[in-house]
Amino acid sequence: MSDTLRQRPGTPDDYATLLDLWERSVIATHDFLEEADRLFYKEQIPQYFGQVSLLLWYDQERLIGFSGTHGQDLEMLFLEPAAIGHGYGNAILQWLVNHADIQRIDVNR
Repeated sequence: MSDTLRQRPGTPDDYATLLDLWERSVIATHDFLEEADRLFYKEQIPQYFGQVSLLLWYDQERLIGFSGTHGQDLEMLFLEPAAIGHGYGNAILQWLVNHADIQRIDVNR
């Protein structure tokens, strides 16, 4: 999998696709969020895309997730629900630590 994992910078043209991915990922993983909270954050997330170094992550040609970093902080990492549990998150995190000097992670719980 790591041999086929690649990334590219995100652009404003990607925001709608990433917002859809974000929502699917949050529904699958953030069971502590009420629907009203998710809808609130869904309105806010697009403005944060422009405030981070956004990378879209692919396994071959399939978009599997995205990350957003700011300085040495990983601010967001969201995966397609079907990609969760297959080592992608770990591979992305390792790449970010080794190549983007990530030292801290923001975790929601």
